[in-house]
Amino acid sequence: MKVLISGFKGHTNSAKLIIDRIKSKNVLEKLYLVNSFQTSEKQLKDELEKQSYDFVITFGQKPKVKSIYLEQKAGINGHKLITNYEYNKLKKLLNDNGFTVEISNNAGNYLCNHIFYTGLKFICENNMNTNMIFIHIPSVKNIENIDCLAKVFSIFIDSLVK
Repeated sequence: MKVLISGFKGHTNSAKLIIDRIKSKNVLEKLYLVNSFQTSEKQLKDELEKQSYDFVITFGQKPKVKSIYLEQKAGINGHKLITNYEYNKLKKLLNDNGFTVEISNNAGNYLCNHIFYTGLKFICENNMNTNMIFIHIPSVKNIENIDCLAKVFSIFIDSLVK
């Protein structure tokens, strides 16, 4: 099972900090995205062309919230794409470990939405057998224990092997 985890760079960006802490038994690659529409899109597409992944898990920071948002949809110019991954297992795992979780149909209207949409579109257009999910996590100051959260995501990634 090959898994790519990605998220945006930044010394205080919770997405970057959670990626740094995730460890898995699966073949795990980490991709740190530049905070730029064009550059991050190119980075993700180049990585997906270079290697075949079973899962792409992308993290973004959602400031001013305390919940974790599991994004189902991304949209650009009125066109929406939906992940084919069912979040129930991940939601339960997070809830069981004390985290508040929301299933969301709105990935926002900035970089997070853009990278999720372009990733889903690229996977679809290239007939890839890849699941892509997007997870918004709170800023670091709103995460009680980032190491615990990283451990839960590590357990989730390890559970993807069937």
